[in-house]
Amino acid sequence: FWDTERVARTMGEAYAADITANPQQLLSVDIYSAKNLGLSAPGIVETRLTQPDARYRYRYSGLRLLQPTGSRYFLINDHWNPGQDQLIVLRDTDDIRMEFAMS
Repeated sequence: FWDTERVARTMGEAYAADITANPQQLLSVDIYSAKNLGLSAPGIVETRLTQPDARYRYRYSGLRLLQPTGSRYFLINDHWNPGQDQLIVLRDTDDIRMEFAMS
């Protein structure tokens, strides 16, 4: 039992180090939102969309998908630094649209 825990912890730490060293291996995410989400971290770019009939008023780029879980998405910024930057958690709602891409 304890050996299983040690292997899982070691594998998890190696996976986290790999993501920290190269977050570009994760899917990139653009978020379109009806409201200002106030997302601010290194590499995140907020663009105000000005089309008068647009459903979404804000676009956020510079994000990476860490993990989708149920109706939540766990995201990090392109220049994520553990201990300094935040983990962003968004709930899947009608107020946002997400576009995913490999880059």
